[in-house]
Amino acid sequence: MRTILIVGLALAAAGCAKVAGNSANAPATNAVAAQPDYHPSLGDLMTMAVQPRHIKLGMAGKARNWEYAAYETSEL
Repeated sequence: MRTILIVGLALAAAGCAKVAGNSANAPATNAVAAQPDYHPSLGDLMTMAVQPRHIKLGMAGKARNWEYAAYETSEL
């Protein structure tokens, strides 16, 4: 049992050394790839900006939280 543990630890150490050695020799690259321009459509804008406000307004109405409902109405 002890021999298996020692062999396993040796293999793990060798694997870590190989990974560390590969990353040290690798050329420096830019970690962030260039992103293409994104121009959201009207549907995208409605989904990410307006629809959540409608949901919050509905939840505020169900909870009878009129102050929050007035706030969400002003944000629309």
